[in-house]
Amino acid sequence: MPQAELAAAEALYRQGILPSGQPLRGERQGSDPLEDPAAACVNCHRRSGFGTEEGRIVIPPINGKYLFRASSPT
Repeated sequence: MPQAELAAAEALYRQGILPSGQPLRGERQGSDPLEDPAAACVNCHRRSGFGTEEGRIVIPPINGKYLFRASSPT
């Protein structure tokens, strides 16, 4: 992957900045939308990308192992 693409991906994941320079907007049912650093992936999915669980709230993993596996209908 070219260096510019890596930098754009890192800015998205850690800072909530889209490759266009616009802020990322995160929405979750029952919550107010988030933008910019508050919407950065790392805040919920953690630096590892493995997500977390807290009570009834489940933040799914988003690392390559989970994003690129075959999905099932259930």
